Amino acid sequence: MRASFVCTAGPCRRHYPRSENDVAHMLENLIATGRIVDIMIAFVLVEVVVLLLIHRYTGKGIAPLPLLLNIGAGGSLMLALRAVFADAAWWLVAACLLASLVFHVADLAQRWRG
Repeated sequence: MRASFVCTAGPCRRHYPRSENDVAHMLENLIATGRIVDIMIAFVLVEVVVLLLIHRYTGKGIAPLPLLLNIGAGGSLMLALRAVFADAAWWLVAACLLASLVFHVADLAQRWRG
């Protein structure tokens, strides 16, 4: 008889055989709890640091301003999603969405000027 466990996080209350579905359980738990957004934000922050360092030391790659404007728009959307998962106040979600709009418009304006 296989050992099994129950996922108790959010909507993933299911029984899984321990040996076959550990990865499925882990992913479902990450998504159900919103922790996947934290992981995404961490990866994006590492990406930004690496890209900024590459540009600083080689002069190649994406210039800092376009990079930060683009990442600011996407990052703000990720923060809004995280706020929803955390049951944050509506105004915090709205503020993140507004910040994303501001970054997006600034990014478009910067690209338009060339």
